Order: sequence, then C-alpha cells, then structure tokens
Amino acid sequence: SMLRPFIANFIEENPLGVVGIVSMRDGLAQPLCSITNDVQQLAMALEQKIEPSGDFSLQNALETCILPISNVGAHGSREILVLLSSFNSCDPGDIQVTTTKLEKEKIRVCFITMMGEYHIAKQ
Repeated sequence: SMLRPFIANFIEENPLGVVGIVSMRDGLAQPLCSITNDVQQLAMALEQKIEPSGDFSLQNALETCILPISNVGAHGSREILVLLSSFNSCDPGDIQVTTTKLEKEKIRVCFITMMGEYHIAKQ
C-alpha cells in the first residue's frame, strides 16, 4: 500500500522516469509490469495478489532487471530498488558476476530490507 504513493510521487517528480515491478517466488523473478511511466498500469500491477513462496534469489531478481534497465537512455539514472523481507538469498551462481554487470551498465542498486543486513548490499 505504501508503494502506490511512492510510485505516483516518483513519476510526478521525474516526468522522464520509468518504473518496472518484479516479484520473487520460489527463486524465480516474475515481472509484474514492464518498464513504464503509466501510474495506472503500475497500480494495477501492485493490486495482484502475490503469496510468498519458496526461496528468494537476489541474483535472479537483479539479472531479470538488468536488460530492461540497460535499454533506458543515458539521459536518466538507472536504479533498482529492492524491497525485501528474506533472511537469506539462494543464488544459482556467483553474485559477484551480477554485480560486475551492474557496474558495467552503471546501474545503482538500493535496498530497503525488513530483516537483517545483507553483506552484498554493503558492497
């Protein structure tokens, strides 16, 4: 419920900005809404009922976001905001490879976590 006003304010204050929404279930990233600046489309994506299930994979979530964000023009900032409440991340590979891709594409990652601190988030 707090995301709706955040997204609306973000789009209002950043008219060239775009937002996409990805959900994690059973270790897989599921895009709920492609990158857009349509507040109504984003609100409809947030209304989907998503039951928590299985492991969380930070690497899969970030990998799913890299390609769409890398296509955003250089005029804007490229940023991933990760909202999570998982104690750990079960990643299929070396997350350092993913962080190297993020650096190469100049994509910034910010975290809001409801649980403990992630070591990888500090890097």
